[in-house]
Amino acid sequence: MKAPKARFKIVPFTNPRTSTPSWRVSGTRRNGQRIRENYARAQEAQFRHTELEGEFHAANGVAALRATRLTDEQVGIAEAAFKRLEQDQDLITAVDHWLRTGKPKTIKESPRLDEALKEYTAWLAATTELRSLAKKRLRSRLAHCVSNSANSRVTDVLPLHIEKYLARQDVTANTKDGYCRAISSFFSWCMQGKRHWCVNNSCAGIFARVDRLCDYRVRTVDVAEAPTGWNQAAATRPFDRIPALGDCGANRLL
Repeated sequence: MKAPKARFKIVPFTNPRTSTPSWRVSGTRRNGQRIRENYARAQEAQFRHTELEGEFHAANGVAALRATRLTDEQVGIAEAAFKRLEQDQDLITAVDHWLRTGKPKTIKESPRLDEALKEYTAWLAATTELRSLAKKRLRSRLAHCVSNSANSRVTDVLPLHIEKYLARQDVTANTKDGYCRAISSFFSWCMQGKRHWCVNNSCAGIFARVDRLCDYRVRTVDVAEAPTGWNQAAATRPFDRIPALGDCGANRLL
């Protein structure tokens, strides 16, 4: 098959204003418009020349050529994507939505807990978002958690590990809740920004189960403490599954 006649040409010349080599793309479009465009790089001039030639010969029923920096594979993927969309402009919206919600979440490198804690502590010292007392509590609670846990990588810590840690602590429910909130704050920080050391917050769903991790105690009511109208038999009767005051958030449950 005979190659189509070239309708545009590239002419190298020296730019008189800058005394640097330049390249001019010149020719005439099918509508009679004259093209004279100058480029500082030969590659850009070649791209423009290819585009204009493709545009000219597309009127003869052949596929139009376009100057692009995409590879053949990328062009093929783009063509397949456009075929699935009703409007070309929807492609950017679809890509943005996928980046926010559908992109596979991968962990490039996740540090161990002690290394992550050092960076978190440095961030605490520098941030102005928290009060001094809040910073002090976060530092002490997280240091206690890390020192009493296996030095796993951040991404390998599971809710089960945190539940076991909380169950070993002989403290009140309010204190356990404080530990859990501090750990959750730490993992949320590890997920944010360029760190992306873990995909999920390992404390998610544990707040509702903190009471289950506490020990229940059975108490009896002394006669002197019994409310008015109670008989002695009722006054010495133990409560069923009522936590002792100060344990497991009794002040919230009663």
